[in-house]
Parts: sequence; structure tokens; C-alpha cells
Amino acid sequence: GYFFNYIFHHFYEIGKGNVIEKLLKNFFWIDHKLRNTSNITGILTDYSRYIKIDNRETEDIVNAIILSAHILAKDSKQLAFQMNARLDNSIKFAKDAKKY
Repeated sequence: GYFFNYIFHHFYEIGKGNVIEKLLKNFFWIDHKLRNTSNITGILTDYSRYIKIDNRETEDIVNAIILSAHILAKDSKQLAFQMNARLDNSIKFAKDAKKY
């Protein structure tokens, strides 16, 4: 719904880019957004629109999501499995995916 689709726009407008960046690196946020919107393209757009991909961890997360997009578009519940298969265990996003 509206909340998941527009919350980053509102954060951006009030100068809360740091909150957006934290959420985009949070497995649980991405999982909830994907399950509530079933819009993997929107999630990838969030990464390209709102944060600078300037470190290895963020780049790895984005690349794993891109490589999984065709699967996640069909079944949003596969995010944890896909991230576990594609990300290094040292990345917090992957560690959180394992808890799910």
C-alpha cells in the first residue's frame, strides 16, 4: 500500500536520507515491503533513487536482489532463501535473513 510505496519520498523530503539508507540495508524492512507490495522493481528503484551505492556491503545486497528479481517477482516469500544463497555470511543483511 501507500505506506510502503511513499514513505521514502516523505523521508527524503524532510531530509531523512540516513533513515532511508538504514532501512534499505535492513533485511526485515525489505522483506516486509516486498511481502506487502509484491513490487521488486519498486525496491530496486528505491536503491537507485535514494542511496549512493558506495560500499561493498550495499553493492552486494543490491546485486543479490537484482539476481533474485525474477524469482522474487513470482514469490516474495523467497527473499530469505535467495539472500542466504547469494550473500556472504559476514553481511548483517544475510545474517538477518538466516534468522527468518
